[in-house]
Amino acid sequence: MNNKIGNISKLLSANMIAQVVGILIYPLLTRMYEPGDFALLSLFLTIANAILIISTGDLQYAIPLPKNEDGAYALVGTMVISLSATIILTLTTCYFYEDIASFFEVPNLELALWYLPIYVPAVGAWQVLMYIFNRDKQYGKIATYQIVQSLSNAILKLSLGFFAIGGVALIDASVIGPLIALAIVGPSKIMEVVSHLRQIPTHLAKEYLQIYRGFPLYSMPKNLICHLSNGLPVLMLTSVFGTTDVGYFSLAVTIGYLPLAMIASSIYQVMLRSTSEKINNGKPIFPEIHKFCVYSTMVLCVSFSILFFILPSLTEFLFGPGWGKTGEILRVLLPWLATSFISATLVFVPEVLLKLRSNLIIEVTFIVLRILALAYGITNLSFISTIKLFCIVSFAIKLFQASWFVWIAKQHDNNIGKKNSVDVG
Repeated sequence: MNNKIGNISKLLSANMIAQVVGILIYPLLTRMYEPGDFALLSLFLTIANAILIISTGDLQYAIPLPKNEDGAYALVGTMVISLSATIILTLTTCYFYEDIASFFEVPNLELALWYLPIYVPAVGAWQVLMYIFNRDKQYGKIATYQIVQSLSNAILKLSLGFFAIGGVALIDASVIGPLIALAIVGPSKIMEVVSHLRQIPTHLAKEYLQIYRGFPLYSMPKNLICHLSNGLPVLMLTSVFGTTDVGYFSLAVTIGYLPLAMIASSIYQVMLRSTSEKINNGKPIFPEIHKFCVYSTMVLCVSFSILFFILPSLTEFLFGPGWGKTGEILRVLLPWLATSFISATLVFVPEVLLKLRSNLIIEVTFIVLRILALAYGITNLSFISTIKLFCIVSFAIKLFQASWFVWIAKQHDNNIGKKNSVDVG
């Protein structure tokens, strides 16, 4: 238990440093960049990360699960092939970048899309390495990457903004930052991976791809839908309400959702490995999951209640005149952010229990309801009212999803108890 707490603390400390750096620079960034620049960054990341999810097939989440190393590296080999194919695909589709930019009516989007063949393989390579580090319990490497990536991103955004390069500079930093972090953390591990892959026969890769086929078949579509679902306001509202309002929303999501997502990722990384080991050894998993839900709910309720009253004036003070609207939007997001944090942390539960198909059904329902909410808002409501409706739907679905995660964990433990009773009898 102490070792587990230490690993979580190590990742959380790195995330806290990364997030503090990221948050501290925003009062400067909002004085260097326009709201539309943040909308451009958000739209680029929505498109790029959607391609990234497809390129890995979500097989990185399966890397910690096999009992032997060869099985894990067989999955890595499959992802290397798929990432290579993605580079070729993004290069061959460059002729459509102008049409894509015209569809969204966002200035400079065509230039931003040229970064796709760099961003996708770089971040994809890190995701593969991260779960290899997770399997090896080298959490310090993950922490180092997070800190270096955050510092590089922050320095580049400030430096480029100081020279008034414009909104594309935010994308420059978002692409170069991961490359710098990967160059510092990754080389030795990459060489080790390459050496190991040479010893993996093709039939073994096929065998383990068959065992964990649920990840590309169900988890990948689920995460793609989830990602696009979170990006729906940017995708659907930009051409209707303009880049300024969407820029306020994008900043609200950045300073609200992303720090929570980073913390959730830290806890997820450790609980994923711990839960996998418990399942392999026939041990119960519900008590730890239940304890997390109780503690996190208490902390979120107290902290978010305080934030609700101070956010508009706080963002106006921090980010400058006119940015108080970001605080108003962020206040609307709080209930969704709370349930989304719990759900994002516990998403390992259907992964380790291989309940991927059911989770996909939940996400499909989620995105359909969100599309309907935004479509209704576009035709009948103001921008703020549309965001409120979007968040109500998001809160309800994420609450249901988190509750289902807890329930299937409890069902798993009940099945273990029944099996042990039969064995004893």
